[in-house]
Amino acid sequence: MNVSVEKPPLNRRSRRRLARDIARVGHVVKQLPNQDPEKPLIELKQWKARPPGCTFLGSTATEAIAQINGAELVPVIVDSGSDITLIAQETLKKLSTSPKIKIGQQVNLIQVTGQSSVNGFVNVDLLFETPEGPVQFSVDAYIVKGMSTPFILGNDFADQYSISIMRRDGEAYLVFGDSGRELRILERRPGLTRHQSHRKGKKLRRRNRMEMNKGIVRADKRVVIAPETCMQVPV
Repeated sequence: MNVSVEKPPLNRRSRRRLARDIARVGHVVKQLPNQDPEKPLIELKQWKARPPGCTFLGSTATEAIAQINGAELVPVIVDSGSDITLIAQETLKKLSTSPKIKIGQQVNLIQVTGQSSVNGFVNVDLLFETPEGPVQFSVDAYIVKGMSTPFILGNDFADQYSISIMRRDGEAYLVFGDSGRELRILERRPGLTRHQSHRKGKKLRRRNRMEMNKGIVRADKRVVIAPETCMQVPV
């Protein structure tokens, strides 16, 4: 005996909810010719589609807030493109208890302050507050002068502690190994180095001088001049 269940018609709200659920799926399953039906092709979908040639627009660095040595809160950039962990010299000076600076390997840096070399590092404890509880670990961070980013967690300790970035439903999470704890991380645009900030400021000052040399004069205060009269206006 066949039993058929009548399905209620989809109203406008139900159709919109169904469309949102379909849009949230991050992949599409396709069956190719001469392919094992149990192993279909999965094609990933873009969460943030952009025009061709502009995929880099809107790309941001991943940032999490951590305590250094159990005191100051510092934004930490989790950078999978950096081989080593770095701390800005300005950040180190702001610590209430400055750790001892040690001499390590000669490290050449590129695309941080142009090109330079550093060999001093400090050992600090990083503490992250996750919804499941705090997570702490120790890292060696090389000191970089003139770096605008306060702290960069590189691959050296991310690999040792099995720290990875997991992306789900358009959100990014910092996963701490097999501890079962993770932290939703923010996304921000990478800051300018001091050299880049100087060049940008110099360009703005040059533009302002060009505007001033166009013969435009601005009054120092608002003055109302009556018809058929004249008066001095401070500039």
